[in-house]
Amino acid sequence: MKVNTDGVLLGALVTICPGDRSFLDIGTGTGTIALMVAQRSDDGQVDAIDIDVPSIEEAAVNFENSEWKDRLHAHHASLDEFSLASESQYDVIVSNPPYFEDSLGAPQERRNNARHTATGLSYREIIDFAAKRLTPRGRLAIVLPSETETGLTRHARMNGLHLHKITRVRT
Repeated sequence: MKVNTDGVLLGALVTICPGDRSFLDIGTGTGTIALMVAQRSDDGQVDAIDIDVPSIEEAAVNFENSEWKDRLHAHHASLDEFSLASESQYDVIVSNPPYFEDSLGAPQERRNNARHTATGLSYREIIDFAAKRLTPRGRLAIVLPSETETGLTRHARMNGLHLHKITRVRT
């Protein structure tokens, strides 16, 4: 899979505080955001999950070839599977999730899964997971299409999460 602008912006813009020690990248793909988080944090441990086998294998290779390899952990798992297998709490959860909802799917299944919410991971699932797994001062950083902002911000508030920062990007 290709590295995209949204992912690079998220990796650069996510707030990382000096005391942050645990990070989770949901839908890591090639591991770009996880690598950026590891680079920007002092000694935090970064878990990265993805359901796509070739992607998580590529992320694992990228992690192994980085100077932060001891702090990066690639897991082939869906969010549900990871939730059952681990009870970890996180200071920061990041995700550049599938964002197309009602648009024409891509001909390749891998690309379709990575880009379309109908094939798997939804924003609400990420918010629900984060509400349970963030530390008391933890933060969720996520890429959202502008048309979903109001509804998802409301859903986050209903789950005890409150908007800290918003960055709007225009093509």
